[in-house]
Amino acid sequence: QTDLKLWQIAPDGQFQEVWQMDQSKLGLSLKPAEEVTFLATLTPKESLWELEEELKKKRITLASSLINNTSDGQRYVQARQVMSVALPTGQTKPPEPRPEDINHGWGKRYLLLPEPPIIYKLDKPNQRRIDAPLSTPEFLQ
Repeated sequence: QTDLKLWQIAPDGQFQEVWQMDQSKLGLSLKPAEEVTFLATLTPKESLWELEEELKKKRITLASSLINNTSDGQRYVQARQVMSVALPTGQTKPPEPRPEDINHGWGKRYLLLPEPPIIYKLDKPNQRRIDAPLSTPEFLQ
């Protein structure tokens, strides 16, 4: 069992599929189908022949329409279910613009972040605190 997220929130707040949001960019006029086909392709962890033998012992047979072969002879199980999925109705709050949607993916690069305030004060010492030889500017003071 799994959860599918077929719809996303469009910029105007409506629930739409990805192809519906992009069809104006692509210059297409498409209509959604009434039914959705869900397809699962599974490769058994063990040999499909062994699995069939175990199922035969339990008097269970796999439908031949579920078993398929690849071009190199590997067998796999494929299940398909066609369901009618109603289109969503209603609206929600439009999503906040993402940085990749602004300025061709560069975001708001022109905005500078403020510098953090200096929370402590640095005092210049009155006397020299090291015993290294004096530098030339110190001689001239």
